[in-house]
Amino acid sequence: MDPTYIESDGMAISKVDSIPSNDKIAFLGPPSGGDKIRSEINLLELHNVANYLCDLGNYTSAGSKILVEIIREFVESGQKLVCCLSHKIEENVKEVLPSTFLQTVFISNTPEIRYQDQTYLGIQRHLTPPGFDMDATKHIPLGALRCNIENAEVVMRNAECVWVDLNVLKYSENLGSMSSSAAGLTIEELCMITKYVGASNNLKVLFLVGYDENSDPFGMSRKNLASLLWYLLEGFGIRLAELKTTVDFQEYTVVPENSTAELVFIEDRRSGRWWVELFSEEADKDVRVACTRQDYVDACNNRISDRITSLITHI
Repeated sequence: MDPTYIESDGMAISKVDSIPSNDKIAFLGPPSGGDKIRSEINLLELHNVANYLCDLGNYTSAGSKILVEIIREFVESGQKLVCCLSHKIEENVKEVLPSTFLQTVFISNTPEIRYQDQTYLGIQRHLTPPGFDMDATKHIPLGALRCNIENAEVVMRNAECVWVDLNVLKYSENLGSMSSSAAGLTIEELCMITKYVGASNNLKVLFLVGYDENSDPFGMSRKNLASLLWYLLEGFGIRLAELKTTVDFQEYTVVPENSTAELVFIEDRRSGRWWVELFSEEADKDVRVACTRQDYVDACNNRISDRITSLITHI
């Protein structure tokens, strides 16, 4: 592991030369502009989150093959990595990595048919290519995501690999990007989603995609990246705190009107996360599926969410 490190004055995060421990997330910066991203990170209040981040420096522009090997090393070791990618480098990495993970989540306004079996958040229907399967059990379009941002937490709970493309932000929040549209998420909403990413038990690698120093005349992209990193670390800190507390599950049984089937909801009182038990014919047993508290409230009022209805049909 030999990325090129760009020194920055007053760094609040520590540089390391090897894979960090389980209570750290490693940061690997882009070949251009990484020092500016670090400067923006240092302008934030880091006293509660700095201890969770280790700095591996920057990979070189000619080192996409080396970068893939570094990422593989982290995946195999079970450690956490966050990596900034340009769109050009992204394609090189995508040729190798998505199939490596059990569950990959893409946060992007424009989905790709080749990854429609994975999960997309923030899709804009007018930017969706013909033939893309808008499976409600996998994908959450922009409108549904903005109506209930907690739906992203359900998806992130099992995610191993997450790709956050800055194009999912509306253009007014991501000036300089030619990939953003007039509609999209706000930076506040994307920060909340990134916090859910950090809190995931299964996360292995997060890719922050779309940063180009030469297309960031107002410095907005690097400010956004710094904010996303901060909330990623906050979520990671919450996860570490949960691991130190005793498991406390509470079950609730709901029988909706005009139905003989029971729905058993499970609440983790430590974290506020919810699951519902559904019978899987394929597995011939009940399986726990991540859901939200609102799903439980809706079931109590004889309304079954579209997502759970779809899961009942397909599981």
